[in-house]
Amino acid sequence: MNEKSNTMIGLSENGHSKLKILKEDGIFHEMVDGYRAGVAFAIASNESPVPISGKKQTTFSVGTVDRKLAVSTLVQTLLDVDDSEVYAIIEQLAEIGVQKFYHEYEETGNIDFIQMLKIFESPSQ
Repeated sequence: MNEKSNTMIGLSENGHSKLKILKEDGIFHEMVDGYRAGVAFAIASNESPVPISGKKQTTFSVGTVDRKLAVSTLVQTLLDVDDSEVYAIIEQLAEIGVQKFYHEYEETGNIDFIQMLKIFESPSQ
């Protein structure tokens, strides 16, 4: 299992600025909340992690995002990721989720998390 360290993780500069806006506009109480939610949403959306292009802005210590190793355990379990790459994958997933959240916010002026989660409902039989 991963050991917490002083490793810093973050988003692209673009993703960071979008997450900051979402926090400042009251969508998320703290930026780290949006970061974790982005990871979870990307996993639930069955998104494939892709390397972050461009300059990255490190914002959070691993210990802040993954205080009890729940995030890394989730990613390792669901995506079969090695210890050595888990935090790079977490960054990639957070980037995907934050971009999707911001797109929804930009389109509608709000984020309807209930509606966004409905895409995961099973079809009626």
